Amino acid sequence: MLIQIINQTNTLGFLKLNELVEDIYKYLDVRMELLKLDTEEKFIKFNLFIFELVIILSMLSIFFLFSNLALAFYLNGVFASHYLGFLLIAVAQLGLLILFLIAKRVFPNIFKNWIRQTMVRLVKRVFGK
Repeated sequence: MLIQIINQTNTLGFLKLNELVEDIYKYLDVRMELLKLDTEEKFIKFNLFIFELVIILSMLSIFFLFSNLALAFYLNGVFASHYLGFLLIAVAQLGLLILFLIAKRVFPNIFKNWIRQTMVRLVKRVFGK
């Protein structure tokens, strides 16, 4: 009789241990699925942000191109020339490029800090951290 009671107690305890192990496995499966969905959501948000950024930069590039063309044609009319307006715009853009490259060499930490801060803001915006 005592042996039967001990066997029943062990059997019941063993069954509860099995249930506990099954619950732990289910919990881990749910956590893994949640992690997977969270990662997918962040990946989709990042891709959407990159897509928006590409579209915005493309639009700005097109605007910049047509603004330069309009200014060049206007300067052609002002100077009564067929090419002088385009030449002035090209020289001005080359001057801005050279000025930017000189400033980058003279103040390298400013550009590095700006890039770092921009990347931090990007990560905070996309991943919300």
